[in-house]
Amino acid sequence: MLIKLTLPALALLLHSNILLGSQKQPSSLHENQIESLTEGHPLAKKIFKKIAKQELKSRLDEVNKSIADFTQKGGQIFYYSHNTDESKRFRIPKSSRVYPICQGGVNRSQAIYSILSKTRPDLFVEKPHGTEYGFLSKKGTSLVSEGLKGYIMDDKRPHSLFSKTFGQDRSPRFGSDLAKEICKDGLRSSSCKIERFEEHFKQNYWAKTKEHRYYIIVPKSLTHILERADPDNATIVILNLRDLVYEGFAKNPNLTDQEIDALYKKIAKDLSTMVELA
Repeated sequence: MLIKLTLPALALLLHSNILLGSQKQPSSLHENQIESLTEGHPLAKKIFKKIAKQELKSRLDEVNKSIADFTQKGGQIFYYSHNTDESKRFRIPKSSRVYPICQGGVNRSQAIYSILSKTRPDLFVEKPHGTEYGFLSKKGTSLVSEGLKGYIMDDKRPHSLFSKTFGQDRSPRFGSDLAKEICKDGLRSSSCKIERFEEHFKQNYWAKTKEHRYYIIVPKSLTHILERADPDNATIVILNLRDLVYEGFAKNPNLTDQEIDALYKKIAKDLSTMVELA
């Protein structure tokens, strides 16, 4: 679905290269798109309303500058929301590299990874990455402790029900192999250093490859990617895909198995309205 942005842009960049839906209409981040970066958190709206207009403008300017830098160096950015017109879904070209990314690396990026790794054998699909609860935070500080804890929710049913819905277990997130190697003696050990993770990601995740790279992300992860990904031969595809399982548990910690399963199926269905999955 082509998103109509009705609120005026606070810092419109005339040459910004975010393309909506059909990949033909250029735009810049508008205020309501910035607000969408906070979606998926129970207190997001309350917190966001407390931000003064000048602070919002400063944040918008910063994001738009990052977008301009990324696109001027050859990168592209697309934004997709729910779409009933199959012809307007995003199609990942053959033989591309795909990087599924969300905030936790737990639900949405795992769904993308699980589906594409089965339906598109022509693609190289990297392990999921969590920009806030993976092995690097969005500000560059390692969240190794969070990563080693595994997945965020204490309730283990989402893991088993994910397997039921998608036909396979969640994948280890990117960075987990390094964590097991250098942090085996504990988080305070001399080998378990933030710099090791930064270098590992820089060399093996963000670097340019001969294949075109597609970072399939959610809105809240955009700035994390813009700060790190090499724009040459790279495309960022922003999907307005909500983490319904996380939201569901935030509202009701006592979800039934049937309700959790239904939420995972809805995530998969919503994903299919934005990206061609086969």
